[in-house]
Amino acid sequence: ANNNTIICHLLWMGNHAHILCLPQDTESFKRFYSQLQKTLTDSLKRLLGLDHLLLWEGSPMTALVGDLQTAKDRVAYFLANPSRADLVDK
Repeated sequence: ANNNTIICHLLWMGNHAHILCLPQDTESFKRFYSQLQKTLTDSLKRLLGLDHLLLWEGSPMTALVGDLQTAKDRVAYFLANPSRADLVDK
């Protein structure tokens, strides 16, 4: 099966990522993202010499973006999110 995914927009926050993509299979992409989270956590645990590290809240979720305006709205949300979370000054 072809599980190609086109990543259109990506923003990594301190505790989560916002990804606008076109996956062939959304369930496969959620499994990939869960594995990515696990790999990043395991790598940081090794780097920091920790037995336990909680980096992520909840499970990966998907939301259908059905049209161009919705996609634009999502990208605007992604870009404003760090400021709303007080991670940046402006």
